[in-house]
Amino acid sequence: MKQTQIERRLTIASEFYYGIFALCPAIFVASLLAQSGGPIAFVLAGGLGLSIVTALTLRYIKIGKQLKQHATSLVALAAAMSWQLDQTDTMWLPPELDDSSLLLVANRGVHVFNYLTTDSWNYLDVSYEVYQKTKNGEYKAATVYYSVLVTKLPRILPNVFFDSKTQRGRQYKSKFTGDQRHSLEGNFDNYFDTYFAEGYTIDDMSFVTPDVMQALIAASDYDIEIVQDRLLMYGPVYVDANMVNDGATKLIEILRTLKITAAAYRDSRLPGAAAAQAVTPQGMFLRRKKAAIWPTIIFITVYIIVRIVAEIKH
Repeated sequence: MKQTQIERRLTIASEFYYGIFALCPAIFVASLLAQSGGPIAFVLAGGLGLSIVTALTLRYIKIGKQLKQHATSLVALAAAMSWQLDQTDTMWLPPELDDSSLLLVANRGVHVFNYLTTDSWNYLDVSYEVYQKTKNGEYKAATVYYSVLVTKLPRILPNVFFDSKTQRGRQYKSKFTGDQRHSLEGNFDNYFDTYFAEGYTIDDMSFVTPDVMQALIAASDYDIEIVQDRLLMYGPVYVDANMVNDGATKLIEILRTLKITAAAYRDSRLPGAAAAQAVTPQGMFLRRKKAAIWPTIIFITVYIIVRIVAEIKH
């Protein structure tokens, strides 16, 4: 049976604004109908808006309860396995998240909580806040939650990102430049979009072997990253914390295959012993996309056209 996943919790502010946004088109249609003798449309529009806001509010309450259940489940799991668990909510980012691409999709207000440590891997729950702008300022639209599983690699490797095609809609596509995306053999592309650091395609293929790819496919519900000497898996927060064990098993299997291939990897751009332990600055990080201005231009243009049409009808 599929486990319940906590993907996103909307805030009260976003529920209010989303309700208003949904209500506005209904009111516009209702006003047109009312001019033709149909005032009941106003009642229908109001009912629609109220239904939307009520549904969003109930979802907000439900996910809050799921988060509490998740925290309780983690306590039981840690106690049963004799693992260390720190449930302090903090904005301090542990070393595991240094330079991780998860922070690319974060807006602001990053928090770490449910910090579980074991001898071979660590688990963290991470949240961040998404803000939306309006003509009168901005509001907190949502709080997004991730689980992160992380383990150490035997050496520093070039930055590689495997953007899952099932996990959160390939959101990293808008963060990395497209020329770093590469197709891999077999059916691997059915599961991930793969990004290699510029100039490191041949290097990456030397350690992302068919055995490694099979282990990655088994964990395709997660976005997966190799960054410096860490292997990270980003996924949904499960209500049942026993799914943490499932993710950890997949993480360790990827690590097992990578240990074999990474041991033989050398960055030929570096001299002597450094080639066996480090990579050049170019290989350390994927290139990020610059913020595009055209979506804003399109939005403003459409908004102006809609206003003009509305004025003409009046």
